Order: sequence, then C-alpha cells, then structure tokens
Amino acid sequence: MRINSSYLYRSVVVLAILGAVADTVLFAVALLHLATGPSNFAYELLNVAVHGSIIETVMVAVASVAAALLRQGPAIFHGFVMLLASGFTGGIALGLFWTGSGLAGIDSTRQPARLSSMIYAIWGVGSQLWPIPVILTVTAGIVWVSPSLRSTWSRRGQQATLQTAS
Repeated sequence: MRINSSYLYRSVVVLAILGAVADTVLFAVALLHLATGPSNFAYELLNVAVHGSIIETVMVAVASVAAALLRQGPAIFHGFVMLLASGFTGGIALGLFWTGSGLAGIDSTRQPARLSSMIYAIWGVGSQLWPIPVILTVTAGIVWVSPSLRSTWSRRGQQATLQTAS
C-alpha cells in the first residue's frame, strides 16, 4: 500500500492548525481565569497550551521537511513560510517575555494578587515559547538545503547501482 505524501502532508498541517486553534482557546481560558486571581487550573492550562504549541510546531516542521525532500512544492516556498512563522513567533515570545519581566520588576506588594499572577503568567509563557522560532528557523534551513540533499542522494544511489552492476 502506497501512501500519498501530499495527502499525508496536508493531514499533518490540518492537525497542527486544529491544535493551534485548541491552544488559542486554552490560552484565552487560562488568561480569563488569571484575571480573577491566581489559579492552579489556569497555570495548568497555560502549561498544556505551551507544550501543545511546541508539539504542533514540530509536526509542521517534520511535515515541511518531508514535503521538501519528496518534492511537494518548491523548497523556497516552504522555507520562506517557516522563516516568516519563525519571525512572528519569535517576536511574540520575546514581547511576552520582555513585557512580563518588565512588569514583574514593579513592587508586587502594591499590586493586586490577580495582576501579579497575570504578569508572571505572561512572563512564563514568553520564556517557554523560545523553542518554537528556533525549530522553525532550523526547519527553514533544512528545507532550503533539501534540493541539494536530494541530488546528493540520487547521485549516491546511481553510484551504488553502477558498482553493483560491475
């Protein structure tokens, strides 16, 4: 049974998009709970959402590398999309981290507990999202190199065939 690689790639991307929607809902619910004060439930939701985001990023990265190696669309397009996504997610992670760390420096005894918990949650999420832009940037590099990898593999395959034939 032969699996259609284009169908597999699209399926993985659709699963990642659905997961991203679920993560967005988890982030929103967690922040709504934190707006009322510190909440273990909200912190657990944030933790699940952050780890889900990283898993979805890895899924899309693997699917993009596989698609580029299997010649599913131009490698430059896949690489550009990964690099663009890396810039956006990196900016979001850095912005959350800087905002949270800047606000965390304010005297917490003069703030309501719900504001402090929200600030530390924003800071924590920003610091936990750092692997996503790194994964996407590395993926973009692999995807852009994939045409030369394909040609190297095909040349080695041809050499191996010639050696076994002689």
